[in-house]
Amino acid sequence: MQWNAQEENTLTRLDTSIAACIRRSIPLYQGILEEIRIRVNRPVILNVSGIHHPLELLCSHDMIQTTVQKLCSHSLYAHAETLRDGFICTEDGIRAGVCGRVVAEKGKITFLRDIHSICIRLPHRIPDAGKEIYHVLMHRQFTESVLVFSPPGYGKTTVLRELAAALSDPPMPVRVALVDTRYELGTGLENCLMLDILSGYPRNQGIEIALRTMSPDYIICDEISSPDDRQALLQCIGSGVRLCTSIHAGTLSELQCHPVLQDIPNIFQWYYGIDRNHTGTLFPAHKE
Repeated sequence: MQWNAQEENTLTRLDTSIAACIRRSIPLYQGILEEIRIRVNRPVILNVSGIHHPLELLCSHDMIQTTVQKLCSHSLYAHAETLRDGFICTEDGIRAGVCGRVVAEKGKITFLRDIHSICIRLPHRIPDAGKEIYHVLMHRQFTESVLVFSPPGYGKTTVLRELAAALSDPPMPVRVALVDTRYELGTGLENCLMLDILSGYPRNQGIEIALRTMSPDYIICDEISSPDDRQALLQCIGSGVRLCTSIHAGTLSELQCHPVLQDIPNIFQWYYGIDRNHTGTLFPAHKE
């Protein structure tokens, strides 16, 4: 596989033994490096174009802790808030999910300690990923909304990222507000013409602020899931602003049973389902 600057930068955030093992191993595989998984006393695993490849190196506790320190630029305090939510984001768009032992007070997580598992997801630009959705929305004069669904890790974020770029750039740019709650959706989109990125906002608050301050034609966000998200969607549609967002669901029947979508008006005109081969299918959300 072809190595790029972002992947090389990611290796600088890892323990040196882990980075060296990946450098030795990566020429053996063809495709796009999507994830690096690191667990205590287990092999490093690379996900290359959807296929998991265990490497020869068993990770120690010290390797994990060194990697956490590097991902946090040696300041766990500066990342305490996102660590409580189970992830670390770097200033250059690398996102790492983490598992460990929580410290809780009165039922609320106050700190994460003894991290023993890290999943690093590498964002990639795939320019044609949102092409089919974009052409349908353009044909409908940008008056309709779309919901992207799949299980985790099938490419929802990639599709939304490319759709944001297509909507906000020529030949027919519209005003787009992108709510990037976990600092990964907006990676690589900094120069899009009509795109405003709200980084780190809780999803529902970001939607509300975008509505109030940015006058968008479209709001794009990732992974709606909570009652607060549901209320924000209703507020968005009630304001005449269109939505492009995603949700976890494996099938259309699972999607239709999702609590966020129950007993509410027809928010979305289109569904876009992604299968395990990263192939998407676009179809009307409601029968005409």
